[in-house]
Amino acid sequence: MKNIDFELGRLSGVLAAFALINTKCNHGYTFEIVNLHTNFESKNAFQHYFLEMYSDAKITFEELSLTDLKVRDALKTWLFSYQKADDADESLVGLGSSDCYLDDKYEAFVLNERDAQQSFLENFLVELKSLLVVQKVYQVFVKTNSWYECAWDDFIFEGKDGSIFLHLGVSD
Repeated sequence: MKNIDFELGRLSGVLAAFALINTKCNHGYTFEIVNLHTNFESKNAFQHYFLEMYSDAKITFEELSLTDLKVRDALKTWLFSYQKADDADESLVGLGSSDCYLDDKYEAFVLNERDAQQSFLENFLVELKSLLVVQKVYQVFVKTNSWYECAWDDFIFEGKDGSIFLHLGVSD
């Protein structure tokens, strides 16, 4: 028997570590999993959860296929933001800019390798999907007059054994 709360906590810990790695002196990252405590009507459960904090929010959903790469691509962008972008402005390094990055000058860290990143992302998503026995995935779009984040990507995973809200964001 699987302990969903324990496993979600473990996956949340992985995301929290990546958020800390990506955080810069004036850009704080938030990567989190919120258990919606339902295995059906996840959109309604999310709206109830979210509207308690942002009562003026307008929320829309786009259902994605289970094989859609949007979630994987969003995770790749967010989790590995600490790496040097091909178009990084070297003059901003050390100034807390979003262009700052961790430099692996000896090319010794495995998660700087594209294949390792791909493997990590695939394994993370397989674990999450199999844990909940995911049947639907939604991308969530939020508009609010209140402050939410500078940039974000939000998703809901709805499964036979539960549903979660995955938030990936950054604020200054």
